[in-house]
Amino acid sequence: MSHKKNIVAYDLFIRVFHWTFAGLFIIAMVIANTVDDEHAFFAYHKMAGLMLMFVTVLRIVWGIFGSKTTRFTSFKFHPKDLLNYFSELFETNSKDYVGHNPASSYSAIAMFILALGLGTTGILMSFGKESEWIEEAHELLANGFLFIVVLHVAGVVLHHARKHDGMAFSMLTGRKDCEGEMNSLPSIFPFGGILFALLTVMMGIYLFSNFDPKTGQLSLIGGTKLQLFESDQEHPSQYNRHNSEENEEDDHDDD
Repeated sequence: MSHKKNIVAYDLFIRVFHWTFAGLFIIAMVIANTVDDEHAFFAYHKMAGLMLMFVTVLRIVWGIFGSKTTRFTSFKFHPKDLLNYFSELFETNSKDYVGHNPASSYSAIAMFILALGLGTTGILMSFGKESEWIEEAHELLANGFLFIVVLHVAGVVLHHARKHDGMAFSMLTGRKDCEGEMNSLPSIFPFGGILFALLTVMMGIYLFSNFDPKTGQLSLIGGTKLQLFESDQEHPSQYNRHNSEENEEDDHDDD
């Protein structure tokens, strides 16, 4: 029987991304379900959605150029691998995976696609394209995302209960217990995690500094403006015209 050793399985980038991604989704979901979309605070739901889309794009880039276990080429997408994973999960000597196992490979890709879809439909609505099908698509994507998250968490709990290989904590420590012949990452790419955190903070600062809480508008590069909530404040010229019309009506009433 081969012994297992504790190895470095995930770099700093993927760990920082994992918790940032989860946190942004939770923020967006909580605000969407507790705040009316005409309330000023609803703007932070949309900014969380924009940030979620941004970090997903960074993760896709890292999935091409990053460390071995974070590259999409290391993901297990063959249906046979998925079936074998679930069947072996209840066996004593099941296969170990240094990086993503087949189930987490599928759930990760599904969440990336859903995050991009949510961001796209949210941007379309912020441009004023609030057609019924866009709103329904956005809600459907959000519910699908939540469903995948629940399955993912349940899968992690089940995996940990059966294998006790440290996977449940690997996104904190970066380490897992694997068969003796498996080796740690040749490099954990610490600069990747630092760069991810720096870019994410810069994006957050950019969004907040270009958001006008009075009008509910977010000004982007090129003069593009997104309406993050429906402001009750009228445009000054409209407000003055509205008041003048009311005064004229009062004068007529007095006559």
